[in-house]
Amino acid sequence: MKHPLLANPVRWLRGAQKRHSASLYDTSAYDTTTLASSPFAQALLATRQDILGKRFPIGNMIQMIVEKKGHNNYEIVPVLEKPTKGTHPGSYVMNRALYIDFAQKRMFLPVPLKRRQRDLNIMNITKVVANFNDVHREKLEGRIQILMENRKKGTGPGLWAVPKSGETWLLWDGSIPQLHTSTVKEPVFLPYKENTALCLLVLKHARFCDYPNGT
Repeated sequence: MKHPLLANPVRWLRGAQKRHSASLYDTSAYDTTTLASSPFAQALLATRQDILGKRFPIGNMIQMIVEKKGHNNYEIVPVLEKPTKGTHPGSYVMNRALYIDFAQKRMFLPVPLKRRQRDLNIMNITKVVANFNDVHREKLEGRIQILMENRKKGTGPGLWAVPKSGETWLLWDGSIPQLHTSTVKEPVFLPYKENTALCLLVLKHARFCDYPNGT
């Protein structure tokens, strides 16, 4: 893992003593191959700035792009991946439905910095898509459904995706995480290595909904 916190944690954890635990080695806690496919570790591999310049782990961010909608009309929309073709200035916002609801009520306008610097008039013709949360949720759930229908079996570490229950979205059964999500109707075990993209999206969906405030 290349993230500084994972590569050299002692440097960042002030006052922590450098030790190695035989029990952690025995349970493969130091297995970098396993970490490489874990959605929890992947979410920490990099950080991105939001529109206010605050940095957050990339796994807890929503990427947005500016799309042209007719003559002199632009919309900021969420995407799962930035398009590889065309000019689509991008920015990021925290992956929380409640936060976005709050921000939109306060004239939320995350126009990418490069775009603002290039054209000062762009602010007048750019709007955030009105149903931002619904658009993001539908994109997440659509991709999850496709990947879930084609999920693969495996014998390595993984997580349980279980039907949403109560206000808690993450519980642990020993070393195995249980994600409570509305994207499944029955418990499904997802091995990390064979379903890396699916695990990342299910985790992102659970964080976005942010129970009990999300859906």
